[in-house]
Amino acid sequence: MDNFLQAFFDLDVMAQSLPLLLRGALVTLQLCAVVIGLGLIGQCSVRGLLARGAEVIACDIDAERRGLAEGIGVPCIDPAVGE
Repeated sequence: MDNFLQAFFDLDVMAQSLPLLLRGALVTLQLCAVVIGLGLIGQCSVRGLLARGAEVIACDIDAERRGLAEGIGVPCIDPAVGE
């Protein structure tokens, strides 16, 4: 059992694989994103993600904020309705 745990929690392997995991996460972020909340930070996030070429979906309870995002081509979800 000790050999299994030592092999499973091998810090050298973890250190070597971390950059690959981070690169994969960044590629995923570049491809698609869901922004929940379209206040100031959410709107800036949506625009930044679009500028990077990401596919973005947004969600907010405020119809006016959803309208701003929809105005720039972002599909939005109303969480109260679920669509």
